[in-house]
Amino acid sequence: MRDTGFTLNKSLIVLLILAVYTGAFAYRDVLSVDIMEARNYITAREMVADGNWLFPTLNGELRIAKPPLPTWITAFVFMLAGTDNDLAANRIPSAFAGLIMLAGAYFISLHVTKSKRAAFYSVIVLSTSYLFFYMTRKNTWDIYAQAFMTASIAAYCRALPAGTTGEKILMYALAGLFAALSFMSKGPVAFYGLLVPFLVAGFYLFRLRPVSFYGLTVLVAVAAALSLLWPVYIYFHETHSALSTAAAEASAWADRHVKPFWYYLQFPLMSGLWVVFLLPLLVPGFSSARLGRRRAAFYLIWIFVSFILLSVIPEKKDRYLLPVIIPAALMIGEYVSLLTGNLKKTTADSVVLGIWSGISFSLGVFVFISAAVVQVWFAAYDSMFFLAGEALVLFSVVSLSLSFIRRETHRYIPRSVAVFCLSVIVAVPAAESFVPDKDFRILEQARAETVHAYDGDFYGDLSIKEIWAVGRKVRPVDEFIDNGTRDTAVFITQGDLNGQELSSKGFSMEHLRTYSPEAGKQWNFYIVSRKK
Repeated sequence: MRDTGFTLNKSLIVLLILAVYTGAFAYRDVLSVDIMEARNYITAREMVADGNWLFPTLNGELRIAKPPLPTWITAFVFMLAGTDNDLAANRIPSAFAGLIMLAGAYFISLHVTKSKRAAFYSVIVLSTSYLFFYMTRKNTWDIYAQAFMTASIAAYCRALPAGTTGEKILMYALAGLFAALSFMSKGPVAFYGLLVPFLVAGFYLFRLRPVSFYGLTVLVAVAAALSLLWPVYIYFHETHSALSTAAAEASAWADRHVKPFWYYLQFPLMSGLWVVFLLPLLVPGFSSARLGRRRAAFYLIWIFVSFILLSVIPEKKDRYLLPVIIPAALMIGEYVSLLTGNLKKTTADSVVLGIWSGISFSLGVFVFISAAVVQVWFAAYDSMFFLAGEALVLFSVVSLSLSFIRRETHRYIPRSVAVFCLSVIVAVPAAESFVPDKDFRILEQARAETVHAYDGDFYGDLSIKEIWAVGRKVRPVDEFIDNGTRDTAVFITQGDLNGQELSSKGFSMEHLRTYSPEAGKQWNFYIVSRKK
């Protein structure tokens, strides 16, 4: 396809900045920490505290189930921030991984379509997709693996039309580097779910044949050499742990988080509001008529193969669908670029545009009214933020309404995206005020208390999230009871500690502090000592 008068003017630059900011950076600290993120944070914290950079530990125990690159990056951020419980800082790495994914998507789309307009809208679509928005706010391994693999595919695409042999080899080497970084983020996961489906679609439908034997050799050599450095090191130094961990991770694919084969049929919903465009595009006749048979087949085969490969694995989680959303965003981006250009719109196109714009308009109006009600009754906003936010939402809704009245269909999508992004920015503070904090977050208060400065070990039967909140290693209680070499320790209990039972076992206790997140629940800290 060709660009027809597309220029990146000021309004589109503002739209791009707004979409990327909303998708990757806004309100990074809103979502609570889940178990996977807590594991990453604890491991990174212990890297900084104990220097376990090559042999990562989780609460004092060897943790080699996941490659260390995301944790290395997170640990570096902890060193800069000086703390591990600032979620806005903790999630900067995953936000920047999102930027790498967006850049990769742009160059893949540019190679496939030869259209800057399509590449631009692919970035807009991907950055405002639900799953992208969610994953950039969870500093876990998936966003890194898929982002680096997207960059690897982009470099591979750039190598194909490269002019000189040196340039080709350079781009293949860059593709190998990004592939290695993907492997060092989550092993072969992105190779399986993203690279293989791309190659299947590309080799057989879009003729993405390798053009340089030397270049491919460089790609494979760089990827293999860098990918295997840490695993081989671990294998020779912790052979038994490496083998048992590999076996446990392999079996997890079959016996943990098992869902039926059709579970991933929900994947269109992971694109968020863009599902309005994605559903009709998944119909081959509709997409072929708009994008052309070859490119429609390219996108559909990429999506379908990725879907099949992910579905045959018994272990399933929503976040594993991220590699499906990438080609879906590219497909939607090209279609949207045609709708904003000179495409002669059919009745079906008009219906899709009308539904999308109507939803965006309704969202903007709902957020505008809801924010006003919440501010009047609960004073959830800073007054200046509230006034500015409401003004911008109202302006974007009015602009979208004017495009309806004037039948300026080429402006429906940019203005709808602006309405969506501004609505999200304004709505989150109101929604956050109604979401109670998790019980375990009360434990973070202990970091600022003298109990946290206690020069000894902490014990308690805590979950991973609770251990992250405490900010210290917290070993199981039985470990202290059975270990006669330690005389005193801090015990953390949810509820009261049984003093009589402890005394009968030869221990004394002193209550230090109680933290109560809500009535009927409490966390207690005690100093427990062995009786002389």
